[in-house]
Amino acid sequence: MTKFALAICAFAFTLSFSSPSSSKESYLAYSTMTLNNTALWVPRDMGFLKKHGIDATLVYVQGGGVLVQGMLRGFIDRVFGKKL
Repeated sequence: MTKFALAICAFAFTLSFSSPSSSKESYLAYSTMTLNNTALWVPRDMGFLKKHGIDATLVYVQGGGVLVQGMLRGFIDRVFGKKL
């Protein structure tokens, strides 16, 4: 299986934990502008998130420190980035 297919599966798996019937908007943050984030952009652009009742907004955040602060304050629900 290719890395792209694995990334799509991982993205779908992480979103499966959120309740589709909830009206709360989820904020998904990413910190790099690379092709690794196509697993985020493709479902959003193709309308798959709305089709499955997921109200998610993708947010670009520059820097890991800002990501951690956003998660601790509760503004960011999930973070996607480079694996260390």
